[in-house]
Amino acid sequence: TDGAGVVVTGSVSPYIGQGGGSVYAATKGAVQGIVRAWARELAPAGIRVNTLAPGPIETNFFEATGLSQEDAQGFAEMVKGMVPLGRFGSPEEVGRVAAFLLSDDASYVTGSEYVVDGGMTMRWALRGTASPVRGGINGRASPVRGGINVRNERGTGAFLVCGTALDSVH
Repeated sequence: TDGAGVVVTGSVSPYIGQGGGSVYAATKGAVQGIVRAWARELAPAGIRVNTLAPGPIETNFFEATGLSQEDAQGFAEMVKGMVPLGRFGSPEEVGRVAAFLLSDDASYVTGSEYVVDGGMTMRWALRGTASPVRGGINGRASPVRGGINVRNERGTGAFLVCGTALDSVH
């Protein structure tokens, strides 16, 4: 078991706050907590445990939604508009990140979450408008304590906690 790696599939859904997806987002958010606990518990045995959180990936997802072809296309275009890279990822791209996490190249990585979403969740920090964190938008008091305010020359920036950009601050 020494040097073994485990990758558990999470999702970007806990970061987005999509309406109608509360149970899914909650379960995928719980996955990250479980993975971190497993990472700590299994580290003495040399087992690394990480989460892979894909965003929009080219799959047969829309077939199961019951949407018409036209509606599915419209929804896909809307989602692409939320992704800075402007496209869906491929299963192969996600697979390469998983292969890295399972390889010896990631021998010092455990308890981490690797987001593969073309920058989709990054947009919350960059735009400073529709943030998934309530009460912390545009300079209002953030419910998160102990973060770092990073500012640029214009006096704007992102609120960081444990290296994760949560929302914009002005």
